[in-house]
Amino acid sequence: MGLKKQVIKGMSWQAFAEIAAQIIRTITTIVLARILFPEDFGLVAMAGVFTGFASTINEIGLSAAIIQRKKVSEAQKSSAFWLNLGEGVVIFLIMAAISGFIARFYHEDVLKLIVIVSSTSFIISSLGTIHRALLMRKLLFKQLSIRNILGIFIYGASAISLGLIGYGYWSLIFAGLIGSLYSSMSLWFIIKWRPKLIFKWESIKQLMRFGFSYFGSKIFNYITTNVDNLLIGRLLGASSLGIYSISYRLALAPAQKVSSVISNVTFPAYSKIQDQKDRFLAAFLKVSRNIEFISYPLLFGLFATAPEFIKVVYSERWVEAIIPLQILCLAGAMKIIGTTYSSVLLAKGKTNLIFRISIFRTIFTLLAVFAGIKLGGIIGAAAAMSIIFFIFVLIFLFITTRLINMKLIQYATIVFPFVCASSIMAFAIFIFRFLNNNYFRLSDLAFLIISVIIGGLIYYLTIYILKRESIAEFFQIVRSVFSKRKS
Repeated sequence: MGLKKQVIKGMSWQAFAEIAAQIIRTITTIVLARILFPEDFGLVAMAGVFTGFASTINEIGLSAAIIQRKKVSEAQKSSAFWLNLGEGVVIFLIMAAISGFIARFYHEDVLKLIVIVSSTSFIISSLGTIHRALLMRKLLFKQLSIRNILGIFIYGASAISLGLIGYGYWSLIFAGLIGSLYSSMSLWFIIKWRPKLIFKWESIKQLMRFGFSYFGSKIFNYITTNVDNLLIGRLLGASSLGIYSISYRLALAPAQKVSSVISNVTFPAYSKIQDQKDRFLAAFLKVSRNIEFISYPLLFGLFATAPEFIKVVYSERWVEAIIPLQILCLAGAMKIIGTTYSSVLLAKGKTNLIFRISIFRTIFTLLAVFAGIKLGGIIGAAAAMSIIFFIFVLIFLFITTRLINMKLIQYATIVFPFVCASSIMAFAIFIFRFLNNNYFRLSDLAFLIISVIIGGLIYYLTIYILKRESIAEFFQIVRSVFSKRKS
């Protein structure tokens, strides 16, 4: 199978999996939000800042190096596996040792046990890290997608079941461990490769050169995207963090899920054509068009309907999440632009450049979010994150366009129709709300349903006027998705 067909088939399965997974995640979050309290989500998010950081350390970027390299020896694969497993054990022990400090940092004694239990996932997940890299390297996205859907379903069913019988925040933690166990076990079932009892430092030196720069950029990127949780949890408490985390998850979910699909498929594919400039640029532009075609109306629509969406879906208990959600939708819109550049830079081997910029971004984010919290609580933190996304996405985009010989005006012409159509859609929903508040007096549920219908029609008609070929291209891809997925 040619690379083009592999990418289309890979994206078809990844897209199908993400749609299915997002539906399951959404249902799970909605049910849990009605069972649990903001404090429960806040406690898990507090622990997650540190366990997530440790999880980032746990992999060192070796899997990315295995995917990126054209040839990988048996010694390199086995050595990378044992190194990852050893790190998983060491990081578990470190997290157990500092769990008391984490509890004191947040002034929440219960966090000590939460961190220890959650950290067992490092050992479990390290068993499947190299297997997952081999799966992606072979572009076996059908197997990866089916596995991901089942994993999300198992997590959701476990979390809801435990929540219903009164496990509180433990329902989120135990469900995560069950999900990690399934993930590693399924990878060993799909990939028949087994590590040999060898470890050669010389065999992984080249992997480490790529991996350390990638690892460093991931570390700083993690700090950048989680410093808001760290500071909100420390300065404002578990309840405020729980509300903010739901807002962040809703606003950034479209960008993060699209980014996950695109990165998983395009990074291996881009790596194979990294020296073919014209082909590389054409692929980048096509991917960008279709990401923005579907993502912008989702974000702008969520921004416009946030008050009714939160009340109807999450209940009145979460109304404080409305304004942070609307502000973070702006951050999500900027992150959408950045969903393609990371794969480009990785495929081109520019991990050192990503690492250097990430250092400055982390420092800037820390200062900006701290100031935002002091000035406006979780609303100020959301505003600070949106500003940071805006500045650094533009920086990375400028670098990427130079790297692939693309003019910024070329990219602007791609973005403009979708931003314009989405803005018109959002404006129409605001007008409808004004009329509803003064004349119609519909319920929140009725308003939300009608807004989705009106917004979707207006977006489609506007795109049809501005860039109708994008509609044809998108539906052509959708048809390819289902035809390739069946094959």
